[in-house]
Amino acid sequence: MGAFEQLLETWRSNPAADSTLALCSYLSQYPREDLVREVGARAEQWHSSDASVMLAVGRMYLDATLHAEAQAALVLAGKANPRDPQPFRYLGEVLLRRGDAIRGEKVLARAIELGSADQETRLWHDRALVYVALQKRVGAPAVAAEVARTLPQKTSIPAPAMAEPKPEQPKWTGEEPPTLPKATPPNRVPTGARPPAGGAPGVRPRSVPPPLPPTAPGPRQPPPRSAPPPPRLPNVGASPYTGGAAAPAMAPIAPAPVRPPPPVAVASPATFEEDSAQTTVQNKPPEPPLPSFEAPMSSPAMPLVGSTDVAPALPSPPLPAFGSADAAPAPPPPPAFGSTEGSPAASSSTALPAFGTGAASSVSTPGYRPPVVSTADEFVDIANPSAEIVLEHLARVGVYEPGGGAPPAWEKATPVKTRGSWVLILATVLFLGAGGGAYAYARHVTQQRMAQAQRMNDEVATLLHSGSVDDLRSTDDKLAKIFDLDSRNKRAARLWLENRVLGALMLPDEPRGIDAAVHRASVAEVPEVETAFGRIASFLVEGDLAGAAALLPKWDKTAGNDAYYQLTAAAALERAGDIRAVERYQAARERDDKLVLADILLARLVLLEVGVDKGKPLVEAARKKAGDTPNTKALSALEWAVDPARSKEPPKEAQISADDEKHLILPLRPVPYVVEALTAINAGQTDKAKKAIDGAIALTVSPAMATRLGFLAIQAGDEKLARKAALRALQFSALYPQARVLASRVALLGGRLDEAKKAIEELDPRSPDVAVVRAALAYETLDAGEMQSAVEALGDAKKQPDLAALVAGPGVLLGAQYPDAEALEKMARPQVPWGDLVAMDAALDTGNLELAEKFVSAWGGGASRPVYALRVARLRRYQNKPEEAAKAGNVAFEKGTVTISVVIEHIYDLVKQDDFKSARDVIAKYPALLGPLGNWLRMFVDGSSGHAAEAKVKAGQMELPPDLSPLVIRVLAGRGLAVAKDKRAKAYVQALAKRYPKNGDVLEALEAVK
Repeated sequence: MGAFEQLLETWRSNPAADSTLALCSYLSQYPREDLVREVGARAEQWHSSDASVMLAVGRMYLDATLHAEAQAALVLAGKANPRDPQPFRYLGEVLLRRGDAIRGEKVLARAIELGSADQETRLWHDRALVYVALQKRVGAPAVAAEVARTLPQKTSIPAPAMAEPKPEQPKWTGEEPPTLPKATPPNRVPTGARPPAGGAPGVRPRSVPPPLPPTAPGPRQPPPRSAPPPPRLPNVGASPYTGGAAAPAMAPIAPAPVRPPPPVAVASPATFEEDSAQTTVQNKPPEPPLPSFEAPMSSPAMPLVGSTDVAPALPSPPLPAFGSADAAPAPPPPPAFGSTEGSPAASSSTALPAFGTGAASSVSTPGYRPPVVSTADEFVDIANPSAEIVLEHLARVGVYEPGGGAPPAWEKATPVKTRGSWVLILATVLFLGAGGGAYAYARHVTQQRMAQAQRMNDEVATLLHSGSVDDLRSTDDKLAKIFDLDSRNKRAARLWLENRVLGALMLPDEPRGIDAAVHRASVAEVPEVETAFGRIASFLVEGDLAGAAALLPKWDKTAGNDAYYQLTAAAALERAGDIRAVERYQAARERDDKLVLADILLARLVLLEVGVDKGKPLVEAARKKAGDTPNTKALSALEWAVDPARSKEPPKEAQISADDEKHLILPLRPVPYVVEALTAINAGQTDKAKKAIDGAIALTVSPAMATRLGFLAIQAGDEKLARKAALRALQFSALYPQARVLASRVALLGGRLDEAKKAIEELDPRSPDVAVVRAALAYETLDAGEMQSAVEALGDAKKQPDLAALVAGPGVLLGAQYPDAEALEKMARPQVPWGDLVAMDAALDTGNLELAEKFVSAWGGGASRPVYALRVARLRRYQNKPEEAAKAGNVAFEKGTVTISVVIEHIYDLVKQDDFKSARDVIAKYPALLGPLGNWLRMFVDGSSGHAAEAKVKAGQMELPPDLSPLVIRVLAGRGLAVAKDKRAKAYVQALAKRYPKNGDVLEALEAVK
């Protein structure tokens, strides 16, 4: 079984943290989805609160490209240890690989704030900033694809180093002697070998060389001090495999080691080879102890550890006698353990300390005497050498000097006079005094820092209340210094959140850091109710207006007294197109009268939504509180722009310089463009006005301002620009009524009447703005009754000059009453809804072709719009330009909504070109739209094509239209009767000619009846 399989089996029996981390490391390098999911699932069950384990699981999931699971695991890791930047760093990478660059950027910014400032984290954060715009423009899949292309997946956890199991050492079975490794010195314990306590059976102790006798008889003399050191003692008992050569020299005797040496057994010199083999065997892992050998040994050689057989005895050369140069026979081998032969008593191994420690111990057994080594004339007790022999050996190695030397270390040292206790008392007093002084100094410094932080907090609060962009930016550095002085200052944390929220509302830069400010406030233990406005602002800057509005019922009761909460809630409602934002701004103003921004935003919203009558007092109040600033100048300019009775030039207090524009808050930045556009329209510079309107649309942050700019684009006669403004307003809120009215007006300009009608569905029909659209729709569809109802719904607004065209519309539609030429010229302005079209129809009905041509020239490129092309076709037909008339008529018929007026004009053009077949096809194509008018059109086509008899039969079946019918229908009946030679034709046409003597179609009919 391999190392990984062993680890996996161990983990499955006990999924501990260490084994889980090891598995995650291995599976990151060699991912297997089944094992990855198994390890991740059990880790979440067992270690969901262990940040290190969940981080490893998340990285494992990331390396296995299981991004959803990696996100969940890394979120748990971040919750378990919110101060660790690593979970946030890898969570940011996971979010980016899933395409969520917006949240990924915030998470990576959090990782950098927590201290993860390495190059890789900053690279991911920079990429996230780039991909935020891509996500908003295209979507998350594009971000994920781009990240996968530019930043391919790579292993986040290094490959684990799996240790292979060591091969087992072969055991000797006794059949043949094993190959012996290099002998270990007899006085050295192998590294890593641990001797069994108490001389456990199965482990052979090392041999101890016997002491040497004096070299010559007579008194022993110490060597002179100037003489070289004595030679080292040879090792007694040379190895039989080396031909009797001596073992390496014994090292000088050193102090005893910390761990006691293994027990020493007495053995014959012939057993050194076996000792070496046993020492080598001890390098193996410990094995269970073996029982004692009870059988007598058949040779002097000891059996190997762990073997049940007895190794054959090896020949041993004789040892030289101590103190003699002649060789002496070797002593007989010791008897075997448990044997009574060769010795009067059984032998037992005894544990001895290392040679030279000055002490020896033995465990006695009744009837047992340690074995001895024989010399030429005496036996020397190896286990218990005499004191004389010990001193001799100590003298040889230079430890003992018989003639004197330095005093022993155990002798009592000469007493030294020490300082009295007064020194210790003085030192203690000085130490306590220094410590107390340091504590007092540190406390004094801390109090000074806190006092300085408090003063700076007051300065920041004053700057935030001023409503100035420059003051807001200056608070960033001050707040940073406050946090340097007191990192957990609660008030500073709240002010930092206010700074971030006001930056989102006032500054044109991309709003950032709101979530981080909320987190800092929570770490500083700021109550959650005081950070509620930050949570609303977080939804606001992400464009999730529904999410922001959903928080209001939750916090209104507890946070309703917070001015910043009311201010942020009002901003969210304003961007959603909810008029209740006015109440919220008013509440913020009442709860903190020093909050100038609430006064400015309240005045701006009232001017846009309600009008100048209600907004003017609020502008004056804001100017009184803030003074003459760029923001108050912009409010005065906006007041001039929304006033229907405004002067041609803005007043002096409303003039905004180029330097003032740099200091405007974000909601007021479009105002200078609005002033420039209105001034250009008044001067007839439409191109300049369109350019200014386009620049203002890009700066709008609310549907109210975007809608105003859309109506301004209609005044400038630019349908595309008006559509752009309408789309901008609908992006903020698809339910904003004014935005839908603007969309309807844009659809009317394009001749898309069905779209215009759809846009005002479910809106209040008596609203002035909706009534304008209703009246225009009724005018184009020849519905005189609906138009009269819509005009009545205007109420007092009918007196406004901008609605003069719609008020005159019913009279022009029925041919009952026409304004004079001067009134028509005033009416034909872009800012008058449907004014240029009503004026054009009136000029054509009365035969004032010169005025009609003037109107067409003023339209310029706008004459190609369907509703305008319809009037151009009629004018060119009256001017006897059939080709141009047919071209304009085709534009109205093919690109706009097909109405009765469009079909009638198209039939006139086709008959003028003698294309009677196409005329009949058009009539047959729209039977539901035309209704009874289809018969009048067929009669006209038949009579014009030379089938007067058939036309006359049809005419006899038709009833004349009533006098309250639209003039277009009555003129069609007159022309049909004239070409059919009906007996009623002459009287009917002459009556029309009497009332409309210059009408081109009436003149055509009059010519036909002559």
